[in-house]
Amino acid sequence: MAQKRALLISYDFPPSNRVAVQRSLAMAYHLMQIGWDIKILTVVPKCYESIDKNLFTSLELEQVTTHAWAFNTRKIGFRGKYIDFFTIPDEWISWLIPALIKGRQLIKANKFDCIWSTCPPFTTEFIAGLLSKRYNIPWVADYRDPVLKGDHGKGVIGQAWGIDKVDAFTIKHASKVVFTTTEALDLYKRYYPNTDHKKFSVIQNGYYDLPNIDRAQLKTQYSAKPTKHILYSGSIYGARNPSLILEALELLKQEGRIAVGDIKLQFQGNGLKHTLAPLIGKFALESFVDVLPSVGFEESIKNMYQADALLLIQGEKFNLHIPAKAYEYIASKRPIISFCPAGGATAVLLKDIPNALAVDSLETVTAALIMVLNDAFDIPNHEVAPYARKSRALELDTLFTGLSR
Repeated sequence: MAQKRALLISYDFPPSNRVAVQRSLAMAYHLMQIGWDIKILTVVPKCYESIDKNLFTSLELEQVTTHAWAFNTRKIGFRGKYIDFFTIPDEWISWLIPALIKGRQLIKANKFDCIWSTCPPFTTEFIAGLLSKRYNIPWVADYRDPVLKGDHGKGVIGQAWGIDKVDAFTIKHASKVVFTTTEALDLYKRYYPNTDHKKFSVIQNGYYDLPNIDRAQLKTQYSAKPTKHILYSGSIYGARNPSLILEALELLKQEGRIAVGDIKLQFQGNGLKHTLAPLIGKFALESFVDVLPSVGFEESIKNMYQADALLLIQGEKFNLHIPAKAYEYIASKRPIISFCPAGGATAVLLKDIPNALAVDSLETVTAALIMVLNDAFDIPNHEVAPYARKSRALELDTLFTGLSR
């Protein structure tokens, strides 16, 4: 039986330090492990603003990765002003021609059964779609984030138009369209009512399960430490507002129910001081809150396992999304304090997790903090393997196999 072959096209691939890299990396690795002959088309590493030199990638993956030249077209301008026209549909449109050339070479050298691409950036889908049409290869278009019409491209002349055009092109020509949540899929059913919705599928994100991290070695007895640590891992932006938990901490302090050394709220990620410093000062919580610098992916996972509880904050703007760290939180089996709108995708996911507590008011947040202080969360024994990224790669394998037949 001939070996199955697939071309994966992704802007993010090691050594990119963006969270988006995890989906592409895990799909490529696990598909190779189950027998697919994989080739990866990505950008040159200099495109990444931040890199993680410790990010896992096997020699096998390195040997099948092709890098196409690209540059950020927002740099075409004067005194910090870029030319809008050169960022349609996004600032990586420069990748289009080099990627098509490299993609053609890969297709000529390999008889691919499928093409897979993931966005954003949306130029990625345009590249994959053109190669799919030209060489008549089934195409699975992956949306890590759906296009939010009226939001994506807002404020940049012509960009929203360009994104909408690429989006419509993708929906029309892709053999399968994959979303990470049911909520995002339902949105696209409304966007494209006349499209055959059978081509829409959901393959969620998952927790990191590649061989360089032994999760069994990370487990600690969190109740043994005198100070209870609650960790928020990642960025805070948009509608993610930490004010409520800070207000709850202040209330407990004022009532004398906590003292310095009882509890420590830790925020770890990029650019957090600017957002949090005013709030920490407002509530006089300097002794109860730490703002920590960002660390590499592997170190961030270790920190989750060492925390007494994990904090997740989502706003209504992100109702269609589930942050990748939610799956890492689930895998750690630590108590999860979740600020998520009840109707959002994240709340739906966590509803079935026994150690996840949804909070939405000062009263419920305060109660959750007391539970952490008193070790009142049960240590869960739920099965986490279904939330691993390998499970998602198996779902993609099923899609690929159906198309290649």
